[in-house]
Amino acid sequence: MPQHINHNFDATIVPLEGSNLIEASAGTGKTYSIALLTLRLIIEKDIPIEKILMVTFTKAAVAELEIRVRSFVRLALKVSRDQQINDDTITSMVQSQIQIQGKEEVAKKLENAQLFLDETSVLTIHSFCQRTLSEFSFETSQIFGAETITPDEFNQITEDAFNKFWRERITTIKTELLELMLASELKHEEVLKLVKQAFGGKMLVTNLPIPNNFLDLSYQENLLQEVIDEKDEIRTKTNNVIDYLIANKANLMPEITRTENPRKAFERSFNEDNWYAVIATIYEKNAVGYVGKIFKDILEDVKQIGSFRKEQKRKFDLIVNNIAVEAIHEVQAAILKVKSNRGIITFDDMIELLHKAVMIGGGNQKLIDALQKKYDAIFIDEFQDTDKAQYAIFEKLFNHDKILFYIVVLKNSIYEFKKADIFTFFIAKNI
Repeated sequence: MPQHINHNFDATIVPLEGSNLIEASAGTGKTYSIALLTLRLIIEKDIPIEKILMVTFTKAAVAELEIRVRSFVRLALKVSRDQQINDDTITSMVQSQIQIQGKEEVAKKLENAQLFLDETSVLTIHSFCQRTLSEFSFETSQIFGAETITPDEFNQITEDAFNKFWRERITTIKTELLELMLASELKHEEVLKLVKQAFGGKMLVTNLPIPNNFLDLSYQENLLQEVIDEKDEIRTKTNNVIDYLIANKANLMPEITRTENPRKAFERSFNEDNWYAVIATIYEKNAVGYVGKIFKDILEDVKQIGSFRKEQKRKFDLIVNNIAVEAIHEVQAAILKVKSNRGIITFDDMIELLHKAVMIGGGNQKLIDALQKKYDAIFIDEFQDTDKAQYAIFEKLFNHDKILFYIVVLKNSIYEFKKADIFTFFIAKNI
């Protein structure tokens, strides 16, 4: 767990030791602070720039941070050579270290850093995993010659497999039942969205077991008969209620118009003979006192009508969920087959492979030792977009005698549709 939690940290004085959780606000100079901390690590801790790992979550953030770090090293080197720059913070920091260490020592560290700027490790999480898997292919059980496909390519494979599932399993459903399912939000794009969200780590409505005969002909016929029976019962009760309302309209109107609340709720529908609207309002307001009093003779029937409709919606929502679960299983199997045949892996596979190599059975010690030797200081930027597996990797590798900074921007989650898990932040914060 992080040893230090800094809510309003000052990059010029924060201790350069242990595991730290930094809570920053968007637009507060976070990239500037990380670059400044990197400069301090080089000068104050004598850590070579190539032994500082900076991980963030977009290529744009990588480019911005890399440019800032390179710029700061060059500016600091100018200060060590008595040249003027337009950054008082860097000037003050370098000059204070010159007083402590001497000009020659500080300049030497910065010259070495400038010499190895091309070795700077500013990476996305996927680039870090890809580099590690490539460098330690044996230790990570990496498939020899495996090609990493882009998210767009993976998305296309997913859609192709899903479209095949939809053609074979959904468009063949009995027409009458399919019409009911379509009315209950069974939409191609919506189910595909559920499948993609599940691959991204989002739970479906339920993971209850699916019937063994789900969507086969006997299942469809039984379901259709259930729906027909329920619709007949709903229709009978609805007609009885409407007959009552028509027959008693003259007696009910004075009760409705006597006070403001029932008048607002029912007068217009009664005047227009819109009995379905009346029934819907009775059900919606069935717990209100005046509704029970005015419609006491039909209240139970209306509640049963509403309950039937609610249960039918719940039933079809569950069917849509189960269709998504079936789709996930079939699409997943299809994707595994494509990946095996083509010898490809995805970005998520890279994280999974590295997590397995680092964590399972205590992890591959040769790999762990090599990575711990390779880096002395680590920054994990945009930590709120880190999932449990990524957090476990960094904690296992670097939370031992390393300088580790987790930087969090709580109001800036950019990957909420992915496996990013804000609870990982709470685990790290130990609250």
